[in-house]
Amino acid sequence: MPIDLGPDAAAGTPPQSIDLTTPSPAPADPEAEKECVVQRDAGIVAGEIVVCRSTGELSDGAWDQDDFLRRYAEVTQGTKAPDVDGTGLPFGMYPYIDIRGCFIPPCPAQPALMIDVTALPEAPPGSDADRIGRGLPPLGSAGAGRSVQASAE
Repeated sequence: MPIDLGPDAAAGTPPQSIDLTTPSPAPADPEAEKECVVQRDAGIVAGEIVVCRSTGELSDGAWDQDDFLRRYAEVTQGTKAPDVDGTGLPFGMYPYIDIRGCFIPPCPAQPALMIDVTALPEAPPGSDADRIGRGLPPLGSAGAGRSVQASAE
């Protein structure tokens, strides 16, 4: 019983034969071509599809034995080993967790802040840094330091 595919169905009848031959990169062997023609004619009479291909030279790219063996091994390897690492990540990837700090007390104190005072530039004359360096009180901001200096004198 035919199935109605609606208005989007292809119109016409399907082809009775399909030519699947592809151009060969290497010159074909005349004996192999003759055999292919005989097989194709026998297939037409029997109602079978016969696909013929000349293999050509091994170096023409039509046959790669290493690629074939790799694909064959993948298909026939059977069941794969289960993923037991529990991460669910693809092979070769690993979870990365960066944890820093102390989690088991007593934790050491923070390292001391080291300042190289010899690397500091000289204080400009008359600045608060210069005054503190000479043992005098700083002048501070514009109004606040003046009263301290006036009371010191």
